Amino acid sequence: MTARRPLIRWAWRLFRREWRQQLLVTALLTVAVGAAIASVTIAYNSGSADDAEFGSAGHLLRFDGADAGRLEASLSAARERFERSTS
Repeated sequence: MTARRPLIRWAWRLFRREWRQQLLVTALLTVAVGAAIASVTIAYNSGSADDAEFGSAGHLLRFDGADAGRLEASLSAARERFERSTS
């Protein structure tokens, strides 16, 4: 109990002398925490999309045009397949 008053006076004297430094440290800490929160939020919300390469397509068709007969057969098979599925 007896040391409380000198300790409070000493703390007040230190605060009056160094308040600018304490304010600077508090401001820098606030900026650092804000930047960390912003970067984590941006990183979390900027995940890659599931449909980035082919859109939302459910099928990918590739045709080889080297053999005309085979190409025509593949195209007609694709037409039949997708005409049935859309109707």
